[in-house]
Amino acid sequence: SSSSSSSRRRSAVPPYECPSCPAAAAAASASASASETKKSQQGPSDFVPYVFVDGDGDVEEGRDDLDDDTLLRTIQSAPYDGWGPPYRLGKDRMTQWKSNMYGPYLRSGDAIYESACGRGLNLLMTAEILRDRCGITDLAVHGNDYLRGSVEVAERIWRSDTARAAGVKGRFCAADSADLRHVPNDAFDLAYTGYVAPVFDPLNLLPGRDNARKLENSVRLCRSTDPTDRYLAELEQRRQEEWYALWVSELFRIAKPGGLVAVEMTPESLRRSGGDLGGVDKGWWEEAAVRYGWDAEP
Repeated sequence: SSSSSSSRRRSAVPPYECPSCPAAAAAASASASASETKKSQQGPSDFVPYVFVDGDGDVEEGRDDLDDDTLLRTIQSAPYDGWGPPYRLGKDRMTQWKSNMYGPYLRSGDAIYESACGRGLNLLMTAEILRDRCGITDLAVHGNDYLRGSVEVAERIWRSDTARAAGVKGRFCAADSADLRHVPNDAFDLAYTGYVAPVFDPLNLLPGRDNARKLENSVRLCRSTDPTDRYLAELEQRRQEEWYALWVSELFRIAKPGGLVAVEMTPESLRRSGGDLGGVDKGWWEEAAVRYGWDAEP
């Protein structure tokens, strides 16, 4: 979406500081219930600093002896974010979409922000595509991720010669995507996320169980004909939608009037998709724009 303003002021991103503790900042949020559910499922301790797959398919951990460019090349050769296709193949698949969606609305020197940026690879992919396909250069790139280790890798990747040829490194912070209060209002020409991670077990019905078991239970509730189960399934979906609204509302807040806000990928709800991780249905977005006051044009 773009905001409803027809023009966008040209200005640098105001200086800002990273929060000292993202979990503490999120706990202070007035809408912390969904955020707390999310935070209970992951944290900085979950992160393995550098995970690579060697030529035999074996996982090799703990590589911190590489220079920044070698680190980037090694990560790019592994499955994207640990599960997807390698970076080059993923970039080929996204080139047309990013060119069409972002290219017409951005100019050289603009500022872009990715919420839940992980190790900074999607930002790099975006900047490279816009440079090579649209002639847009010198983008100032900023982002956050809840996992501090991911942010540390993003910092290294964006110090590499490859990344510096694609954009200008801004600030990367360890922070909760549902609470970016440290980021200034109206600061970015593009504020986006590659993926909104759904909440597992939104009602915390199975505390202490693994995410696979929690997802299995949510699917069971959606498929059940029992009235109590159906009621719980509706409550879970409502909480899921509240979580998405927290995340996306922050993107609208930090985007400039007339700028772009985008969610690149997200699953639909369990009641519609059946076998995915759960999310929100396509029709929810227009309803949410009205409900949460997002100043947007599709």
